[in-house]
Amino acid sequence: MEEADSHVQKLAPSGEVGGEFISIPLETLFLDTVTGFKIYVPGKSGAQPVLYRAENFQFTEEIRRRLLEHHVERVYIETSDQDAYAKYIEDNLDKIVADDTIESKKKAEIVYRSVTYLIERLLDNPWMRDGIRRSEELVRNTVDLVLQDEAAFRNFLKVRSYDYYLYAHSVNVCVFSVALAQRMELCKPSDLIVLGTGALLHDIGMSRVDKSITLKRGPLNQEEWGIVKKHPAYGVEILQEVGGVPEESYVVVSQHHERCDKSGYPQGLPAEKIHPYAKVSAIADVFDAMTSQRVYRDAVGTFTAFLSMKNEMRSGLDQTAFHEFVQLMAE
Repeated sequence: MEEADSHVQKLAPSGEVGGEFISIPLETLFLDTVTGFKIYVPGKSGAQPVLYRAENFQFTEEIRRRLLEHHVERVYIETSDQDAYAKYIEDNLDKIVADDTIESKKKAEIVYRSVTYLIERLLDNPWMRDGIRRSEELVRNTVDLVLQDEAAFRNFLKVRSYDYYLYAHSVNVCVFSVALAQRMELCKPSDLIVLGTGALLHDIGMSRVDKSITLKRGPLNQEEWGIVKKHPAYGVEILQEVGGVPEESYVVVSQHHERCDKSGYPQGLPAEKIHPYAKVSAIADVFDAMTSQRVYRDAVGTFTAFLSMKNEMRSGLDQTAFHEFVQLMAE
């Protein structure tokens, strides 16, 4: 190891260091890949991390071995390199999912954080270059993990964000929808990606709604509510303009607020006109919204949410999907 060897501590601290660095798991660096970002190791006695390798170096088995010999399980990158690191992870996520040496919970955390990071940026800029294609690839890896690992869904629940941010909500709805559809055998595995992509992007139309409305601390007035109700149509428009999304994914975006008793929006469709993908995503959407902390109300527990969905929303939600969701969450 280079000069930084003498500065390596037994365990790298987790989290941010002075806002300039973030820690990353060593197992997210893959052998014989070029990183594209600088790597730092812990400094002495809580000092700032020390540069270990400049960007565009090849990560080798020798480098991994020497870091582990010094008990370094997490290294650091500069905060400004988060985009480069996120893209690096996306490009290698299939390796993480297939790697039997990485524990199940860690895989779920890496996949969850990767999807969250991308969707946050995509909601800020729906026309981000390659954003839609990248989101579909991330859904593909999410589906692969759910299909390959029976513990994946429970592990996603452990790392799930309970604060209601639109990007976190989008990821949660995607995970819930994929797991529920897989349990119901609603479609073949390849079509779970189509469903999951629609669920991940279901609220992309909210990017056209003014933040003074989406972040309002209190009930919306009639005019504001009317604007919010346009977001499914806005979402379809955005996806059509950007392109690259399977058309069957659109039904989740356009219909996730439709209800079986025709009380939903934007079209007030009856049950038989609502696509099964949208019925599944509606369950996921409602549950996550109720059990997440909002700026204007506290989150409710799972049992309370289920009671409300069973009693107050019974006529609007597909009951077959709801009962399967309850069983999924109880496992």
